[in-house]
Amino acid sequence: SSVAGAAEVGRQLFEAGRLDEARLSFETLASANPRDAQVLTALGVVYLSFDERDRARMAWRAAVASSPRMAFAWLSLAELEWHEDRIDRAAEYLKRGMRGGEEGPQRERAQALAENLGLDVSQSFAATPEH
Repeated sequence: SSVAGAAEVGRQLFEAGRLDEARLSFETLASANPRDAQVLTALGVVYLSFDERDRARMAWRAAVASSPRMAFAWLSLAELEWHEDRIDRAAEYLKRGMRGGEEGPQRERAQALAENLGLDVSQSFAATPEH
């Protein structure tokens, strides 16, 4: 799709360190596609690179509102809350991020955060029903 192509351009700009251009690219995409969870998640990453935590939080919250199983966004929210010493909220977001039974990098990321939060999540990676 054209959204995927434009998002790839934004990702490449971000990885090349062209942050202002990446930001403009993802803001434009998010404006045109306000319910695209992947675009919103990427926009949150870009905002965080500018240390704009509130904007990052808003983008990730919009992403999970649109796609509740967007593990990357949930884990990003959890990490942000942990860094801001909101441990209970971080733990809740972490649990929501693990509901999809993630594998690979997201699972490792979740386990590392759980250790930092002092949580035992060894049994939490099985897909659990939404409440």
